[in-house]
Order: sequence, then C-alpha cells, then structure tokens
Amino acid sequence: MNSQARTVTVTLRNITDDFNGFREILRLDAELGASDCSLLEVDLSSVTWIAGNMCAAVGGVLEKHRARSRGIRLVGLREGMLHTTLRKSSFLSSFDPDSPRGPDAHETIIEYRRFERGDTEGFRSYVARQFAGKRMPTMTTALRYRFLLSIGELFENAAEHSRTELGIIACGQYFPTRQHLTFAMADLGIGIRRCFLEWRQLDFTPEQAIDWAMSGNSTVRRDKPGGHGLKLIREFITMNGGRIQIASDAGYWSLHGGDVERARLPAPFPGTVVSITINSADEQEYRLASEAIDPDSIL
Repeated sequence: MNSQARTVTVTLRNITDDFNGFREILRLDAELGASDCSLLEVDLSSVTWIAGNMCAAVGGVLEKHRARSRGIRLVGLREGMLHTTLRKSSFLSSFDPDSPRGPDAHETIIEYRRFERGDTEGFRSYVARQFAGKRMPTMTTALRYRFLLSIGELFENAAEHSRTELGIIACGQYFPTRQHLTFAMADLGIGIRRCFLEWRQLDFTPEQAIDWAMSGNSTVRRDKPGGHGLKLIREFITMNGGRIQIASDAGYWSLHGGDVERARLPAPFPGTVVSITINSADEQEYRLASEAIDPDSIL
C-alpha cells in the first residue's frame, strides 16, 4: 500500500463465526491502519460469506477508521445472497447511502445498528423488536423476559465501563437450515483487561481477564449489582448447547458444549465483542428456578 496515495484499497476475505473470523478482522484493521490516506476502500470482490453476527466486529473496525476523518467505501460486492443479506441487515447502508435497506420478508435478520452509550432504552426496544418472531427454544414468559433483560444488561455494562466514544454496535441473524440464532455486540472501548486493571487493580493476561469476567466477576462498583445478566446467559447457553464467544484486547474466549477454549489473538481487538449463538433446534423447555419443578431447570 502507498500511504501517500489519496485512496488505498484493502481486500477483505470471508469472515467466519470463529477465531479465524476475528483474525481476519484484525488483519483488516491493521492494513487500514497502515495507511494515512483520506479515503479507504474495502474490496469485497473475493468475499462470499460474512457471518451475520460478525458484522458487528467488522463494522466496529470500519467505524474506528471513519472516526479519524477518513472516508470508508465498500467496493466490489457482487450481486447474490451475501449482497442481499448485507442490504437487509442495514450493514451496507451504514457505509453506503446508495444501498438502502432491503426488505426482510422471512424475518431472519437482526438489524445492524449503532447505539450511543446512553441509549439504553433504545437498545432494549431494539432487542425486544428484533428477537420477536425469531425461533428460540421454548421459554416461559418470565424467562424470556429475563433473558432479553440480560442482553440489555450487557449493553449497560459496556456503556458504563468500555469508555467507548463511538457507540455500541449490535446485529445478528437466524439461520433456519442450520437452526441457530446469532447475536453480537461490539464496542470500541478500553477492553476487559484494562477494566479490571483500573477498577480492581488486577493485572491479568487478556485471556485471564475474560475468564475472570465469565466466572461471575464484574468491573462494576461494589455498590451496584452486576454480572447477573451474563450469569443467566452463560447458564442458558450451556444447557442449550449454544455458544458464547468473546474477543477483547488480544484475548479470545469461547464456550461451546460446556468446553471453554482460550486463545491469544495476533493483535488486540480495539474494544470488546460478545457473540451469542442459540441452538434453535433445542426441544427442551426452560423456566426460571422460581417457576421450576424440574431441579435441572435453569437457575
């Protein structure tokens, strides 16, 4: 890349919903950051797949560079299923005003949206609206309410502690054939490791910081409740056979089938991403412990 040129083009490759997907996003971030051009083009001509939930992390990286008074232009995306999906999600229109959102006739999309840190009510309304009609395992009304409330708590925690000045991005997708529902949130804040270092004076590695947070610990002040939303989500996803992925700083953490994977990313992600995959094929019925007869029910 020639940093003296007015425009630089970076080629994006497929973004999968796993460690390799985050690694590709970090490559994109590094190559965009290696140039001081005023206009950055992202070439999508080689891309056939971007996991719907991973658009939150991709969009976060693009927002980071756009905030530095640099133009972002998406080029080369061919007509087809991916183009249709990115239009339906509003991802394309977020970076290309000539690509308005397309209709989501089958209601499989959780819309790509960026929220300001203080817009908790807007986020909660968005979650309730976007999850309505999506196929999920059978839950009692009380549990479903608590589950969606817990997602809202993740937003509040990110808003309070990430210090992001670029908002919080959310999106996802339901896959009828694969029978799973994905949802992700990305902020461009200081990351979990730095939160623990500054709030609790705990000097963890990036992976240890995520592990500590996922073990029920929190960066919230001791006079405020915290961590309950993440606890409920983790317990439900474990029982449901779904998956949680977190990338923060240079740490990567994944829970799937009761097994935890920890890994080191090749570079720090500029913030934190929390991604949830719900197994929609799960035929169990879930309820809160206060409603439960079955001692194995959630909580």
